[in-house]
Amino acid sequence: MNQGMSIYLIHSQADGYNERLYLPVLRSEYLSHHNLIFPTSEKNNKRYFKDLMQEATIFIADLTYADAGEMMEVKEAITSRKPIFAIADNNVGYEEKYAKYFDRVVGYSNEEELRHYIEEFVKSFEGRVNDRNEVDSTIILGVLN
Repeated sequence: MNQGMSIYLIHSQADGYNERLYLPVLRSEYLSHHNLIFPTSEKNNKRYFKDLMQEATIFIADLTYADAGEMMEVKEAITSRKPIFAIADNNVGYEEKYAKYFDRVVGYSNEEELRHYIEEFVKSFEGRVNDRNEVDSTIILGVLN
């Protein structure tokens, strides 16, 4: 794997996203080989979210405590037509109205599950990222001889 994919984490501004989302991701050996985009980090908090989102290859959307600002980011991610993985803490849940944006929302119960689900989602795109850091959506149906 070269520099890896750029992974943008979408979340609400509710207290706890550092512990609930950022730390589990940062504790992943596998994810450390990718460019993790934390929009509220000191490095990025002065940048316009749409500019940051353009740099992303894929998105992780944590719907736990979702708010209007997060939904703006989700809609921008959907418009980009890049892969989005929606998750929510089973212990808290999420408002059902947000599920309409996704085919599926995966629930996690602890840090290990969260990390596992995110790692598996990212791994599913390995080898499918082009030189422009975009996921190649080409599907090969067969080979002609």
